[in-house]
Amino acid sequence: MCRTSTEIQDIYGDEPDVVVHSDLLWYARQGHPRVVRTPEVMVIFGRPKQQRECCKQWGDAGVAP
Repeated sequence: MCRTSTEIQDIYGDEPDVVVHSDLLWYARQGHPRVVRTPEVMVIFGRPKQQRECCKQWGDAGVAP
């Protein structure tokens, strides 16, 4: 985890519906695998904490990081 991600995790670590990831692939549009980003830090509000291999926005109720 990068330093910025760790600092953000320190802020939101106790929040059950805030997810912080770093260097994770983010797919914004289902069926369009070439539309992908890899932000250094990604914060997703309103979603439960869970381990992810990538972030598929349509799998997170359409909530964008």
